[in-house]
Amino acid sequence: SIKDSPCHPELAAPLVADVKEAYKGGCSQSISGSSHRQKCSDICTQKSNVGLKAQPTLNSSSPRRWSIVMQHLRHHSPRKIAFTLAEVLITLGIIGVVAAMTLPTLIQDYQKKQAVSQLKKTYSIMNQAIKLAETKHGDATYWDYGTDAKTFYETYLKDELKVIKEGNYADLNLTYYGYSGGIASGVINTRQSDYYYVVLSDGVYVYFYIPDSNHKVQLVQIDLNGTKPPQKAARDLFSFSIQPVYGFQPYGFRNAYDTTDKETGEFVSESYGNTFDRAYLEAQCSKKRKYASSGACAALIILNNWEMGADYPW
Repeated sequence: SIKDSPCHPELAAPLVADVKEAYKGGCSQSISGSSHRQKCSDICTQKSNVGLKAQPTLNSSSPRRWSIVMQHLRHHSPRKIAFTLAEVLITLGIIGVVAAMTLPTLIQDYQKKQAVSQLKKTYSIMNQAIKLAETKHGDATYWDYGTDAKTFYETYLKDELKVIKEGNYADLNLTYYGYSGGIASGVINTRQSDYYYVVLSDGVYVYFYIPDSNHKVQLVQIDLNGTKPPQKAARDLFSFSIQPVYGFQPYGFRNAYDTTDKETGEFVSESYGNTFDRAYLEAQCSKKRKYASSGACAALIILNNWEMGADYPW
């Protein structure tokens, strides 16, 4: 390659050094033909002054003249790094396995948080409606709980709730299931004709039901997504009650069967187990229980500061 020096054999080394320097800087320096012609011209002039015969000026149109440059460009050019097809497929496979392991958990956590958020919102709406109704109809302790569900709703809560639809629950023709998949044994599947439903403005379905004329309580079932699946107790269906003392509370929370003695007219609080106790609620709302209690689960969520625990029957 020395013989291809454009001016003199001694010029080859400076020219190669120049090319290497250009690549050392990340190819940011100019290595154009005009640059090298000027460099060679200067060196040839210096050699001529000391009695050396200069070679012809470098001609950029002659490929042979630039062979030394091209050789060193190829020798010193950066190596291109690329993945093979096998490496790409292996990487995609690993990503797929990790996604399959983590996505279901992430989706479930999101669904749980969404359900709790909607439940908390509805809980607040119902409590506010009862308080507003009390300003018009007096303390809820003295409301008439012996009427049918439709009459109770129209008398006390219709004006306080933003409802977009209402009707007889039996017309919906719904079936609710337990945690394990079997049909839930709650009254919502066995006493459909006694229920009256309303649909709130956000799509939540609220079912009203009077257990019997003696119980001073109004049973309220809440379905967070209406007629959409999964239609499962403690998943999208939760049981509450309107109680004279405690207002809107999960069914079974506190004393759900507070009654009034018909003969004496005195208020009597029946024992319904210590349902405020966490151990009782956890036993009723567990993955180990075939039919999780939608009332106990609602109460447990509230006691857990509006969160579903690890053993929650989702």
